[in-house]
Amino acid sequence: KNSGLIERSLVSGLTVFEVIISQLVVQMIMLVVQATTTFIFQFAIFKHSFLSFWIWPFSLAILQGLCGSFIGLATSIIFDDEKTTTFFGICMVLSQVFLSGIMWPIEGMNPYLKKVTMYLPLTKSIEAIRSLNARNWEISHPVVWQGFISILTWIVVAILITMLSLRLKHGIKAKR
Repeated sequence: KNSGLIERSLVSGLTVFEVIISQLVVQMIMLVVQATTTFIFQFAIFKHSFLSFWIWPFSLAILQGLCGSFIGLATSIIFDDEKTTTFFGICMVLSQVFLSGIMWPIEGMNPYLKKVTMYLPLTKSIEAIRSLNARNWEISHPVVWQGFISILTWIVVAILITMLSLRLKHGIKAKR
């Protein structure tokens, strides 16, 4: 963004859709490599229990990464200042880690906070991965498919915010 790459691409004739697709392709390649490496270490090397068919938790991991990538892209477009973007990103990551059931169980939260966490991007998909891996629940179980629906909804919301931000910005400004 600072070098004006997106602005030059849009001026040269690329559409917002093409910018989003190019980001999607690059992010998918990186996410597949990261998720594959994580799964190899977690389940093949460290022998973590793995009760379900591997493709469903792997798909959820890819979708979670994709959601984070698009939220990050939207954030970088919305905020002009690098420090603000970084601060917002750190706040998003820390809130997800502590409020989505990754580090702190949802069952131990204040009832009011628990209601709020159900609307965060990773909460339901983390529970779905946990249910697939540890409980051997099928994709047809409500907890599992709700995890997929939740993360897919957040991906669509992040893409729409990204597209809307690109359209509403009067040129993505590069630093001078």
